[in-house]
Amino acid sequence: MDKKKGLIKISTRDSSSAKYVEIRLKDNGRGIPKDEVRRIFEAGYTSKKFGWGLGLAITKRIVEEYHNGRILLESTQFGSGST
Repeated sequence: MDKKKGLIKISTRDSSSAKYVEIRLKDNGRGIPKDEVRRIFEAGYTSKKFGWGLGLAITKRIVEEYHNGRILLESTQFGSGST
């Protein structure tokens, strides 16, 4: 099976009140199945054969606890990537 080339689009935007900056990442990966969406920020969760499943859990903790920010999954469609 041929794999399509991965694409990650990164965009930024200042808020109108200038109290935060929005950083948005969008990819064209396989997407996240609906039954797995609620778990993506859990430590130890991974959809891969290898890995620790710590990346998004650590990222969420840093963003929320050290920067008083938020990280969330805006949309995903299995087979069409995520934002």
